[in-house]
Amino acid sequence: MKFIRAYKRQLKIILFILITILSSIFIGITLSSIVENIYLSVEIEQFMDKGVLQEDISDSSTKYYKVSRETWMSDDDVFVETDGRVTYGNSGDIICTLDSYAGNYQITHDLVGFYFGGHAASVCYTETYNNASYTNNYCIESHYNNGVQKAYSGYWTREYARDQIIVLRVKATDDEKREAFHNLCDCIGKKYNHKYIFDTKNSYYCSDLISRAWQKVGIDLNYDGFYCSIQDMICSDKTYISMYKIYKDNVAYIYYLGD
Repeated sequence: MKFIRAYKRQLKIILFILITILSSIFIGITLSSIVENIYLSVEIEQFMDKGVLQEDISDSSTKYYKVSRETWMSDDDVFVETDGRVTYGNSGDIICTLDSYAGNYQITHDLVGFYFGGHAASVCYTETYNNASYTNNYCIESHYNNGVQKAYSGYWTREYARDQIIVLRVKATDDEKREAFHNLCDCIGKKYNHKYIFDTKNSYYCSDLISRAWQKVGIDLNYDGFYCSIQDMICSDKTYISMYKIYKDNVAYIYYLGD
């Protein structure tokens, strides 16, 4: 009996320690997510405040606002036009959204969006690498069903894609951007990481794929150093916003860097 009582006592202590550890991790993640979401909201608001309406290219369904570039920012176009079709982002840019399409309930979407964000993809370079051809109107992403793949970037421009779309530009040289792109190419065909916060060697979720490709170049996009969320990449001091698009009342408002 004494042995059983001692065993139960030890088991309770172990469970208490485990619950405390898990609770501390959850509280830490939540606090970090709160800080990140507030920070990125300010970043987006400041970017929008600099926008000037471009009446000549705007219409009733789409309003364009040009944001003046800082002198140190890349002068690459934010939009890529190929055969009359326009896609967002240029070579090496990251297209992302905070809107999550997870589960069948709004609360699920909101929770996933709050902690992880929605989706991210990296725009390709126009070149041939390892006998495969790429163009800058395509992107590389880790898809929930298909794993790491090359996809046409045009799906980001569809009205029903996501309510908010953000294009990030990494503060890096062209050689560094191209190396990160090659790292992404090397991952094509690998599986999606459904474990999320636990990194695995040969599987990736969307922002984790991009973060690790850049990490190999020596550039860390993971703001809080834990699992890499969309929020982490936006909050990182290694990136800046080059385009922001939001839908309100069936109207698209697009803010973009321009000369």
